[in-house]
Amino acid sequence: MIGGPFADAFSVWADRFLVQGGTSVGTLSVSAIVSGQFGTQPGGVGFYNLMVVDSGDAAADANTVAAILRDESGPNTLSAVSVLTLAQEVPAPGFGTGAEALLPGAAFGRVLAGQVTFTYGRPFYLISVLGASANDFGSLSAFNSAHFGITAPTGAAIVSDAGVSYAAAVPEPATAFMALAACLGLAGWRSRKPAG
Repeated sequence: MIGGPFADAFSVWADRFLVQGGTSVGTLSVSAIVSGQFGTQPGGVGFYNLMVVDSGDAAADANTVAAILRDESGPNTLSAVSVLTLAQEVPAPGFGTGAEALLPGAAFGRVLAGQVTFTYGRPFYLISVLGASANDFGSLSAFNSAHFGITAPTGAAIVSDAGVSYAAAVPEPATAFMALAACLGLAGWRSRKPAG
């Protein structure tokens, strides 16, 4: 929880990803569930940003990520592209950031979803930034509030430097139900077939 007067907090992670199991260019689905709670007084701001860095130059990409993690701005950070963004605030009187304005006590966040274009076999970086700021008597509780997800194309696998391997998406419930119904139908048909 962060509260005023004049306080900032950030949670940042970066990871390098590689998609295997295909050729040329593909698209990944990414999502984040961002949640929290603004306090009952005005003056709180919260934001989330998921960025991709993929110039094709591994050294330049690593420098870009390092500059962003050091909270530097300038030409080194220009190749980072926002994929998912959210900015919300409970504005203090006479002060606003231009973010989506909410009432005191409102819930912070929502489900965000987007796409990342990649090249099979070429690493790229994702950088996640969750931030909060408070002034006057504002506050925002956003503990454990940004949950990230990534889905590989069918038949592909995503490997990250953090050691997490991501498999293709799980079948949707309707697809799983149809497969179960087919198996049960086949079992029923086999049980009625005369032994011979």
